[in-house]
Amino acid sequence: METVAVFNEHPVQTYGILLRHHLALLEARGDDPRPQVLAQARPPLEMVICAAAWQEGEWWLKVCLPAEAVPRLQELAPAAGLRPEAPRPVSLLVLQGPHFGDRPGIAAAALAGLEQAGVEPLLLQGAVHSLMLAVEPAQAARAREGLGAYFSVPE
Repeated sequence: METVAVFNEHPVQTYGILLRHHLALLEARGDDPRPQVLAQARPPLEMVICAAAWQEGEWWLKVCLPAEAVPRLQELAPAAGLRPEAPRPVSLLVLQGPHFGDRPGIAAAALAGLEQAGVEPLLLQGAVHSLMLAVEPAQAARAREGLGAYFSVPE
């Protein structure tokens, strides 16, 4: 006999939804990356989200960080073998568990909430108990409302 588990919780219970402002999203590319330059920076760079991939023969990096740290990252980028693009301001919504890792459909629910609110995410990253969504700052409140249609926060 086979048992199949189906996730069906509406609204999805969370520990909280955090909204963080004054961030920037910086994209950079490079064909000879030396990411250790960024990792060894002193004082360390605060990277709220860092996503990397090898795409079309180049290393591709997206970093969400405090806006005031952007000039320092841009300064370090050439030594790291990266060509940074112009940063864009973002706000970050962080949804915290419980147990998002074993509940399929969490990202789909978050994206449905943003779509309902007419907000397109600029970056989405998930880890076991958290889901992080970067959006245009002017759309942050609307994004939070859209997520509220699919996620609840304890009183």
